Amino acid sequence: MEEAKKAQIKEHRSESRKKAAKKTSVKTKLREELQKKETELSLKQEQLLRVAAEFDNYKKRVTRDFADLIKTANENLIKQLLPVLDNLERALDHSKTDSNSNSLHEGVEMIFGQLLEILGKEGLKPLEAVGKSFDPHLHEAVMQIEDDKHPSDTVVNEIEKGYMLNDKVLRHTKVAVNK
Repeated sequence: MEEAKKAQIKEHRSESRKKAAKKTSVKTKLREELQKKETELSLKQEQLLRVAAEFDNYKKRVTRDFADLIKTANENLIKQLLPVLDNLERALDHSKTDSNSNSLHEGVEMIFGQLLEILGKEGLKPLEAVGKSFDPHLHEAVMQIEDDKHPSDTVVNEIEKGYMLNDKVLRHTKVAVNK
């Protein structure tokens, strides 16, 4: 019987060693997996930092490009207006030496037409108001007049011209309206 006990103890020790070896094997596998996951995490963190840096650079570039765009947005319009400015300067110089105000008037009228043409190409349209019904979306009433010749709420006089830029009211027409 003692030999049976010894055999049992031996078998139990053998099983314990196998279990311990198995536990060590599982621990080793877990450590290896943990090391692998830590390496993957480290790589992902580096990727995230790179992407964050790239995005930050992108935002800075877009901000810089937008600021440059704002600085030069009206460059084309200003280039088109330079000849008008030159013509106005010539008209002023000419008015100093010429006493004929009629030619000055004609010259300024031509410059005015040139300016309207350039601004019209950019989308500017004058608002027609006189004789039309008062519209608060287009007109700003600055005075009321009693006139039997016109119906009530009709624009009788234009005080300051209004303009639209690409179907948006840029400036309301200041008008006198019939009561």
